[in-house]
Amino acid sequence: MKFSLSFSKKSTQLSRATEKSTNPTTLGQDITNSCITFDTNDVLPKDNFDLVTKFHMDQWFSVDIPIGRGSFGIVYLVAPTQGNNHIINPEKYCRPKGSLMERFAQESVENVRMNNNGNMAIKALRLLKHGHFWSLRDVDFILNTPYHPNLLHIYEMFVMPSETETDEYTAYIVMECMELTLAYFFPTPSNNKILRPLQLKSVLRQLLQAISHMHKSGFIHRDVKPNNIMLTPTADYYSKEAGCPHPELVSFDDQYVVKLVDYGLAKPISEALKTGPTIAGTRTYMAPEILLQYKTDGTAADIWSFGCVMYQMIVGEEMIQCNEGPNDVIYSMVDLLGTPFMPKNSKVSKFYEPGFGYWNKAQELMEAKGVKFEKQHTVPHVEEVFGRSYLCANPEFMALMDVAKLCLQWDPSARATADELLQMPYFTETSALSLH
Repeated sequence: MKFSLSFSKKSTQLSRATEKSTNPTTLGQDITNSCITFDTNDVLPKDNFDLVTKFHMDQWFSVDIPIGRGSFGIVYLVAPTQGNNHIINPEKYCRPKGSLMERFAQESVENVRMNNNGNMAIKALRLLKHGHFWSLRDVDFILNTPYHPNLLHIYEMFVMPSETETDEYTAYIVMECMELTLAYFFPTPSNNKILRPLQLKSVLRQLLQAISHMHKSGFIHRDVKPNNIMLTPTADYYSKEAGCPHPELVSFDDQYVVKLVDYGLAKPISEALKTGPTIAGTRTYMAPEILLQYKTDGTAADIWSFGCVMYQMIVGEEMIQCNEGPNDVIYSMVDLLGTPFMPKNSKVSKFYEPGFGYWNKAQELMEAKGVKFEKQHTVPHVEEVFGRSYLCANPEFMALMDVAKLCLQWDPSARATADELLQMPYFTETSALSLH
């Protein structure tokens, strides 16, 4: 299958030559209305990935440790080697306007900052061919999504050859480094670092802002989960000298800056509408329409995943704890949320109203997948699902449950959008008691 990317902005043009170069190709050249075509039928192998990705990194960066595996890549904690600070020098390379590479604040170089004691994160992705750089979903998303404070700032992207006998390359994405994952704050018997009610609201609001911005930019994330949500204390993130470049989006009342990370599965909404759903991401955070292969634009699936994350933040455990096949995950959803339709020959009262709404299409989709129910599962109230929350006594708990209910509707068309959720009373009204 052929696919094209067109750019009418400052970007880069990677050489299509098969000859290897000893220098990296960077995003520092001008092209206008260029179109790069690549073949998406080529599958990138995963074996020997560590050896290929680490070799050239040592020439440009002091590599500390691998800090995680993202979608199709390894992420390392790094710092520039002596003399290579130009990697993030905005005077050295062009950052395409309207992209995540655009300077943090045009008027102040100091605002292009590295968090975590001067460290950065770098994602390494193996390529079979130089031109495959353009097939990376990360790259498509980064170049076509404007800067937002709740998405990672990207400092640089470049490609270098491996020193094997094959024509292999590695793409590097250099980005800011955050300090914590959301899992650090999950309420468990052994964890006393749970978020206070106002902090919880702040984190949820910033996460929704990130999702909203992605959707407005024409992309869906497809893998919203705790490991892809990073935080840094606000006081550490923004220096007093540089200040905050976007005060309309960032509040210093927020104790943490929240970033939605890992764009390796980010997909254009237009593509989702054409191709339909693909099972990609983390199964326990997938929406029912994805598991049942029901065609939508995918935005509602991100909202479902947000609801799963919210459940985990509030209750302290994954909402769906079955990670077997798609049908098993659907069974787990029904056990927790109730049946979204009235089964044939049901003895349940005709006045039964599912706590998370009807989705009559689900019965047809489930039967097609071989999902059958011997009896009706009824969960009439959302509070019963979230009943073990440490926030039950909080005066804003019911307002929070209103948000949860609109995130976890069975019917994707009945779920609220990110912007609609942000306008709900839980986010727009603050009770004095919620500060404690």
